[in-house]
Amino acid sequence: MQFGGESVGDGSWPPMGSGALAAQGQNYAAYHRNVWYYEPSPYQPDLRGFMPSPGCFTIAINNKSGIAFWNTFFFFGGPGGNNC
Repeated sequence: MQFGGESVGDGSWPPMGSGALAAQGQNYAAYHRNVWYYEPSPYQPDLRGFMPSPGCFTIAINNKSGIAFWNTFFFFGGPGGNNC
């Protein structure tokens, strides 16, 4: 299973989400929250991040946070740029 975002450009990559890096967190970066996997019963997965262009886009994962209505979540995004 895969979650995240995608940004496509021709020479210059546009921002992903709001354009904020993952470390800026809630109210700034894009996010997916309350991530569950169902097979055959629900459980919270342990997510792993993949950042092919960390200078342009980042991800910050919090597995099984214990925060109500957030549980497993991650922030992602970035400003984009050239040579991503």
